[in-house]
Amino acid sequence: LRSPRRYTKDLTCPLALYFGEDELPLLFLANLMKAEANNLKKQVRVETLPGKDHNSALAPALRKMLEFFREP
Repeated sequence: LRSPRRYTKDLTCPLALYFGEDELPLLFLANLMKAEANNLKKQVRVETLPGKDHNSALAPALRKMLEFFREP
């Protein structure tokens, strides 16, 4: 299976991951990736979007992504 977590060591820039609050299995995997990234001194941000599900999380996630890329 293809999992982005397999490539954590290959990250060359910060990564932001956004999820609806009901996506518990994906959040679990994303937090494992974040822990691995921290061990490798790489930046992974995992955020839960309250009140959102997989489909309704898109618009707020896009806004947060734009903010993320604007950060210095």
